[in-house]
Amino acid sequence: MDHPDGHRKVHIKEIPRVGGLAIIVAMAVGLGVIALLRPVLPGGLAPAFEMPSALIILGALLMAGVGFVDDVRDMHALPKLIAQTVISLLVVVAGFRITVFDGVLGGGDVALGVSVVLTLIWVVGTVNGVNFIDGMDGLAGGVVAIALVGLGIAHGIGGDISGIVLVAVAVGAVLGFLHYNVRPASIFMGDVGSHFLGYVLAVFALGITTHGNPIVALTIAAVALGLPILDAVVTLVRRPQYNKPLLHSDGDHFHHRLMVRFPNAKVVRILYLVSVFFATGAVLMALSSIQGALIILLLGVGAVFGFLYWLGYLPGRYANGPADGYGSTRSLHSMVVDGVRFPGGDGAMQPVDMTVANKSEVSPSSRVVGGHKKTLTSAARPDQ
Repeated sequence: MDHPDGHRKVHIKEIPRVGGLAIIVAMAVGLGVIALLRPVLPGGLAPAFEMPSALIILGALLMAGVGFVDDVRDMHALPKLIAQTVISLLVVVAGFRITVFDGVLGGGDVALGVSVVLTLIWVVGTVNGVNFIDGMDGLAGGVVAIALVGLGIAHGIGGDISGIVLVAVAVGAVLGFLHYNVRPASIFMGDVGSHFLGYVLAVFALGITTHGNPIVALTIAAVALGLPILDAVVTLVRRPQYNKPLLHSDGDHFHHRLMVRFPNAKVVRILYLVSVFFATGAVLMALSSIQGALIILLLGVGAVFGFLYWLGYLPGRYANGPADGYGSTRSLHSMVVDGVRFPGGDGAMQPVDMTVANKSEVSPSSRVVGGHKKTLTSAARPDQ
C-alpha cells in the first residue's frame, strides 16, 4: 500500500501500489492463449503467433521482481541499479543486442564488449526512463501504450507479424490497467509495473528490423521510445549540473515542470501528444529512405530542443533551475501557483491552503506567475 504522509505523498487514503502485477498477469494470459493457439493454426499463420524467448520472459519477471522488492522495502538506488544491469544480461544471452558498431570495430571481443555495454545501457536506461515518468495518474501506462503501438507498426513495416501480435498483447494488458489508473487512481502501477513495462519496451525496440541500415533501425527504436529516453537523458545531465546525487530521486521531471502551469489532466494529455509525436516520427522514418529518415530526424531534434526550451531546461526566457520547487522533496509545498489547481498523481487530494510569507520562500517557477497567496490542492509523486 502507498501510505499518505502529508508531505511528499498527500493523497488522502491508502492506495495499492503494486498494480503492475495485474499487467503481468494479463500479459501471461495473452501469451498463454498464443501458446495454445499456435499448434492448431494453419502453417501459414503459426509464425505470426511466435512466443518470446524463455530467457526474455525470465528477464521480464526478474525485473518485475526487483520493482516489487523496491515497492515493498524501498531498495537503495545502487543495489537496484546493479540488479537491473545483471538481469539485462539475459537480453544479450537471448540474442538481442545493439550491433551498429560491429562492422566498424571489425568484430571480435572488442566489438562484442561494446555491443554488450550499449545493450545494457539501452535496457537499464529504458527501465528507469519509464520509472521516471510514472509520476501521475495514467501517465506511464499511456506513454508506454503509445510507444508500443509505434513499435508495433514499425514491426509490421519490417514484415514481423509476430511482433504485432506480441505488441497487441502488451497494449491490451496496459489499457486494461489504465481503466483503474486514470485520475483519480484506485491503484498505482508501482515499480513492479514500471520495471516490467520498461524491460518489455526495451526488448520490443531491439527486435525492430524495419530498415536495411542498422543505424537507422536503431534510431527508429530510440525515437519510438522518445519520451522516457529523453526524460532519462535530461535527468542524467541536470542532476550533476546542479550538484545533485546522480542516483538520488528528485522532483524535476517533465511532468513536474508542466504541473506548475497546467492541471493534471492537461499535463497527461500534453505528454501523450508528445509520445504520439515520437511514435509517428518512428513510423515515418521506417517508411523512408536513409535520406528521408535523416530529414525527419533533424526536424524532430529541432522540435525536441523547442520542447526542452519551453519546459525551462535550456537557457532562455523560460529557463528554471531545480530550486526547491523542482528539485527536492519539499516540492509538494513549494511548487505552488497562484490561482491554479496543483495537479497530482496519487489519487484524490484534500485542498491545503498555504500562505507564503515572503517572495524569498517562493520557487522561481512560482515567481513567474507572481502573487503571495498560494493554494496547494494536490500533488504528484516527486519520488521518481
